Amino acid sequence: MSAARLTGMLDKDAMVWSAPEDQRDGRPLVVLLHGRYGTEHDMTQFFPALPADAVAVSLRGPVPWGDRWAWAPEWTADGAAAHQIRAVVDELLAWVTGLRGFGSISLVGFSQGGATSLLMLQAAPRQFAAVVQLCGFMAPEMAGPDDELRAVRPPVLNIRCGQDTAIPADLADYTSAWLRARTTLTELAFEELGHAITPELIAATADYLR
Repeated sequence: MSAARLTGMLDKDAMVWSAPEDQRDGRPLVVLLHGRYGTEHDMTQFFPALPADAVAVSLRGPVPWGDRWAWAPEWTADGAAAHQIRAVVDELLAWVTGLRGFGSISLVGFSQGGATSLLMLQAAPRQFAAVVQLCGFMAPEMAGPDDELRAVRPPVLNIRCGQDTAIPADLADYTSAWLRARTTLTELAFEELGHAITPELIAATADYLR
């Protein structure tokens, strides 16, 4: 799938909101991004735990992945996926920029959704009140210009899991170091957990956003 075909594919009809439209004005918004082979319903389990004054929206990735969805196609040595995920990030940022009436906007991403949230933060560090990155990554080939990010140093919660077999340890280490140099970083490690959304990750995310 080419980057061009990704444009315009953010499905607004597939967004799941925690509150109806007439109850969103002035409230902080939390944007939730699922992992690869996910759906917009995966992240709705965060809804009950988030701060009572927040409204959340769970998005669907635009890239078909079997009978589910992703934010980028298969990662290959030629770097094509890194280019294509940037097209997705541009579309997400255009959608965020067009939002009106929210007190603030934060991002919560799991796995590939975490990588996507970090790319969004890198591109627009003043746009977001906070980012929570769960079992995701920032790959060296994805890192881009970050002078503004280093100047702003926005708050980020990075959660790592010791039994995570999906994200290699060296990539998780790179991600931690990358964040430490560019953001106001809070990092948590759950050594007994694997690559999954668990009650512990949901609780830690909710506590951070309060």
